[in-house]
Amino acid sequence: LLALQHHLEGRFAAFKSPNRMTLKFHTAWRAWRAPCQGWLRDAAVRATERVHGATPEMICQGSSTPIPGMFEEALGGREVLVLPLWHREEELEADEQLRQTQAYLIESVKIAAAL
Repeated sequence: LLALQHHLEGRFAAFKSPNRMTLKFHTAWRAWRAPCQGWLRDAAVRATERVHGATPEMICQGSSTPIPGMFEEALGGREVLVLPLWHREEELEADEQLRQTQAYLIESVKIAAAL
């Protein structure tokens, strides 16, 4: 949090504003990083291949959003996988995108249950 505070104070100072800025961190949560390997990732890859007919480009990334870490803690340290739910092609209709997302999630659950 100190690095974030330092960065924000530096950016604010660059504006040379007569206003003041006060930062209050009400809660702090550890950074979360997605698993790069594991059964959840494997299930997501297989579901993507079944639904979309293509192998996904998987990346391992993290987040400062506390939700994944909270889920892991609530589940007793079990692995959590955060999946994006959008499609690259903007021309897809909302109904089609919803259908694909539903199929993807259903396949993910089936595969994860089978592992």
